Amino acid sequence: MSYIRLAKIEDVAIMSRIHALTWKEAYKGLIPQEYLNEISEDKWIKPFTDALSNKLHEAAIINNGETDTGCVCFGKSRDGEAGYGEIISIYVLPAYWSTKQGYELMNFALNRLKKQNFDYCHLWVLEGNTRALNFYERYGFRSDNKVRIINIAGVNLRELRYSIKL
Repeated sequence: MSYIRLAKIEDVAIMSRIHALTWKEAYKGLIPQEYLNEISEDKWIKPFTDALSNKLHEAAIINNGETDTGCVCFGKSRDGEAGYGEIISIYVLPAYWSTKQGYELMNFALNRLKKQNFDYCHLWVLEGNTRALNFYERYGFRSDNKVRIINIAGVNLRELRYSIKL
């Protein structure tokens, strides 16, 4: 039986590991492979530590009863739009894809954002990330036609913004 807990500073290494392992699989063919190969499991420890210690965002971890298998980071929109929360990241280890854990994490985060009086929530998704796009659309997120360019390993990539009413 899965359960979700709010993440604490002590969980940042777990969250960083989940991100690193998931990126290596989820972004194959979208982000340069050399970059993916070089991602270390501690890559996101400092950003998570900063976000949680400064209370910039919240995070939650899902555990399947044996191990931590996914995490979600969320909070006030980084785009500064009034009334908007944001799913900053949501990752489940590839071995647990299609087990409803992403759905459970999304429910948890959106319920927390709604209780914090956000009316809408958005997220950014890498163009071409079909698995993620399908998941967000099935959940009810829709494109709001906003696009931004990010640069990873010297390559410009497009991110699409998707939103949902809470």
